Amino acid sequence: MTTRQSRRSAQPVPRYALTRQEAAASLGMSVDTFERRVQPFIMVVPCGQLLLVPPAEIERWFKANARYLRSGRLIGLAEVRVQAVGPIGFGRLR
Repeated sequence: MTTRQSRRSAQPVPRYALTRQEAAASLGMSVDTFERRVQPFIMVVPCGQLLLVPPAEIERWFKANARYLRSGRLIGLAEVRVQAVGPIGFGRLR
């Protein structure tokens, strides 16, 4: 190791892209499932035969597909908001 190299400390490099394997692992699924259920709905960066996935796309997909589980039934965010506010009606005007 030269004197010049010893003075430099290795700094972490930010990740701008993940491989499909890394993207699938970050979601806790297989590459096959990722390719079928996620990849068609996100932007990817082609680089020859390699497809790179921006981490922001994984996060966007995840947030867009998140659902609440109530009584063993998946419900969307719009239903949760209606349940929190209550049904709109005239019962309170009496």
